[in-house]
Amino acid sequence: MMRGRTSAAVAIRRPDNSIYLYEEALNPRLFHNPLFRLPFLRGMLLLWEMLVLGTRLMTFSANVATGAIDPDAPPAPPVQPGTPGGGSVSLPEEPQEPPRIGGVALVLTLLVSLSFAVAVFFLGPLFIVGLLHNQVGQGWISLVLEGLIRLGFLIGYLYLIGRVPHWLSLPHRACP
Repeated sequence: MMRGRTSAAVAIRRPDNSIYLYEEALNPRLFHNPLFRLPFLRGMLLLWEMLVLGTRLMTFSANVATGAIDPDAPPAPPVQPGTPGGGSVSLPEEPQEPPRIGGVALVLTLLVSLSFAVAVFFLGPLFIVGLLHNQVGQGWISLVLEGLIRLGFLIGYLYLIGRVPHWLSLPHRACP
């Protein structure tokens, strides 16, 4: 995913191993308000916008990558009211498509993962330095130690994520 001044784009590997490129125009009018030109508020607005944009595009990419959404498929024809299923001809049963990611499950996942990240990367180092308060004190040494612990946690996290087998990250499909 990349964000520019006027648009954001994401490249997604589809289930057939082809690459789908999605681009979306951004709303620049958001930043024309003089209130949001103030440094602290501008940073908060950009952080919030990137959180929302990143979550939306990553959810879309997960749905495309698993095959739950086919972005090139034509929209489904409208269902005629009064007819069950929209027509009189019964079609053979189609294979079940993968479930879409979103809704309440996505919100709960985001809340749990953000809470875990805050606990591990912010509260954890603060707690450890608090335990070493008598040996370290409250000066710059405690701040440096806290930063080193956070850096160690980040490097350890990246190492562990890199050790996850590739087959765990592949979408699972039911056998025919």
